[in-house]
Amino acid sequence: PVSSIGMGVDRYQELQRLSDAENAVLGMAAGVVEAVATQPLTYFKNTRQQGLRVSFNPRIMYRGVTASATNDAAMTSVQFFFTGAFQKIVTGGKARELSFGEEMGASLASGALSGVPCTVLELTMIQQQRFGGTLLSTPLRIVSVAGGLHGMFRGGVAACGREAVATAGYLGLSPYIQKGLESSQYFDSLCFGNSLAANVVASSISGVSAAAISHPLDTIKSCMQGDIEKKTFGGFRHTATVLYEAGGTRAFFSRLRCTVLFGRLLLSYLQ
Repeated sequence: PVSSIGMGVDRYQELQRLSDAENAVLGMAAGVVEAVATQPLTYFKNTRQQGLRVSFNPRIMYRGVTASATNDAAMTSVQFFFTGAFQKIVTGGKARELSFGEEMGASLASGALSGVPCTVLELTMIQQQRFGGTLLSTPLRIVSVAGGLHGMFRGGVAACGREAVATAGYLGLSPYIQKGLESSQYFDSLCFGNSLAANVVASSISGVSAAAISHPLDTIKSCMQGDIEKKTFGGFRHTATVLYEAGGTRAFFSRLRCTVLFGRLLLSYLQ
């Protein structure tokens, strides 16, 4: 049953037991909640990563929230759907405990796939945050500036890489850490013998780790998608070079602490 997720009842086999449709709906619900709750932080992160001035006007902060919620719903839906599907392929359709490699492989692959819709929708959101516009007019403007539909996939490599790492964190690493905590002799002292507490600890560790590792890719993506005219940032390698020359390694971790960590932690808890 879905109600057993995160409560220590065969949690590691949950995505295998649920139908593909149930996995998709579960991911969609988690994505919408995460997107709406963290929209101001998403705006703040994207704006500061591009070196732009931040506005605290709620109307501006929530520009692109529809695209953001659609993105997170689609993205997490794809992640849950394909992680469950890949797990079923690996196990031959039999519910069993997965190895660490199997968990990570399934979640990495599903995360990379989710980066495709993520690219289109986050590009739309970032452009709306900068220039306003609607969910329809913004993509039309992007296509016009880019000279074709390929413009909607600007930043795609970075988005797919970021989501692969992030999904491996909350659908691959987190269950493995929780399993280790629950089987540890320190389970009672560290988690008070409570599976939900172990889930919180595991989600915190995996969420922070995934956010830190994937944040350079997120910074590159945000800069590329905020500059569709390519006035400052060209392709993936050029953007990385510009960032490094401007601020060294620190430039790739702009606004990590107060933005992405919160969003990734929340999504990890929701799963």
